[in-house]
Amino acid sequence: MKALHALAAAALGTLSCGFELVGGRCESGYLERDGQCVPDEANGGSGGSGANNPSSGAGGFGGSGGLAGAGGGGNGGAGASGGGPQGGGGLGAGGGGAEPSGGAGGGLVCDPLSDCGGVCIDVSSDPLHCGNCGHPCQTGLCSDGQCQGAFAGHAVVLGLNYSNVAVGSSGAKLLGNSAFLHPDEPLRTVVFNAFGNDQAATTATQIIENEATIRGRSVMLSSAAVVEDLAFVATNLQASVIVLPAMPSASPADIAHAADILSGPLFDFVTQGGVVLGLAREPNCAELLRELHLFGELYSEPAAPGPLLVSAWIDAISSGVLSPFVPPSSVLAFSTPDLGSPDLISVVKSAGGEPVVLHRVYSP
Repeated sequence: MKALHALAAAALGTLSCGFELVGGRCESGYLERDGQCVPDEANGGSGGSGANNPSSGAGGFGGSGGLAGAGGGGNGGAGASGGGPQGGGGLGAGGGGAEPSGGAGGGLVCDPLSDCGGVCIDVSSDPLHCGNCGHPCQTGLCSDGQCQGAFAGHAVVLGLNYSNVAVGSSGAKLLGNSAFLHPDEPLRTVVFNAFGNDQAATTATQIIENEATIRGRSVMLSSAAVVEDLAFVATNLQASVIVLPAMPSASPADIAHAADILSGPLFDFVTQGGVVLGLAREPNCAELLRELHLFGELYSEPAAPGPLLVSAWIDAISSGVLSPFVPPSSVLAFSTPDLGSPDLISVVKSAGGEPVVLHRVYSP
């Protein structure tokens, strides 16, 4: 029997494995030694509760020791007699009590902190375990269990006719650059296809899919045919990008209704990092954008004929776009009093100097 005790002591000495004591305390049956919880070898080994002390789960001299440190239940462990140093459980895995609320095998009590791999962690503020164990924050900032930091949001209006913009053209590159301003992978893109959208919506989705392939990205495309459905998508951040294509059959009443329902949700969407793209090849879409106030008081008119030119090379939307380039058909030009603000940029202009592509950044 003495040999058995010696073997047990040696094994426990090898496997007493430090559970770091950071902001916590050691369970009964464990001692704090050099900042770690180690088994109290003089008082019952590691783990279960014995009959000597059934309420505490401390094990006493009859504690059910165990190399695995599985710990015993709160109302008495496998060391039934608890009468002597032999105890119950020997070198096994620590006896379990009759109730599931018994002590844990690690010997570490972290409450109100969280036990993350044997270390007591405050998950309300730890940037490596924010909200729960193993959830790191990209920014290194955690507060109230939430990672801090946000992406900028974007609103872009493009005056090109996307019914006949060719895949791989400069117009396609402008649309791809605009959509992939959002870092989501896959890029969740919802197209608003109400009010008799023509070929523009179909071509735009083909362009975005092709641009995803070129960039080594992926995209999830879906559509919303009802104003209220699009408002729900925006409110619940169920998309990365929302595309508002041409709406040739929309009546003034349709535009007013859509603006009334969408103005709040779309504004919140871009201020929380979403991207809204307006493909305003005709006045109806531009009118909706004006009512949404994403670009202030936005007005549109036919642009001067001729090639289009990049006017903001430092803007991400112009990356890889050839300049000048000829659009496949007539385009719209835009004007807004907000154009002088630092967050609203004219990316492409007509041959007459009128803005044809506008980009507004919504800083977090």
